[in-house]
Amino acid sequence: MELPRASWEPVETAGFAVAEGPRLGDESLVIQAVVTTSTTGDAQRADATVVRVGSSLVVISTVLSLTRPEADTVAAFMPAAVAQVESKHPEPVDAVS
Repeated sequence: MELPRASWEPVETAGFAVAEGPRLGDESLVIQAVVTTSTTGDAQRADATVVRVGSSLVVISTVLSLTRPEADTVAAFMPAAVAQVESKHPEPVDAVS
């Protein structure tokens, strides 16, 4: 699908797919987005992991500018995030100063 743009900007196309991911919570899935720029042919990928725990949704997503190792690090937080939602006594999250 072609993304909206001004007439002087390069054409960018996006594709979306459901991908394999960790089995977490009651249901989970990973949605991958790939955006390709026509002038360079470069493709950037972003993932979103979505997990349902009861009536709650936990979503962790990466942005297009992350490297693959950085995106993997972000995705690695998902099991801990789901565990917090499932816990009857979640740990408080301290604000970063």
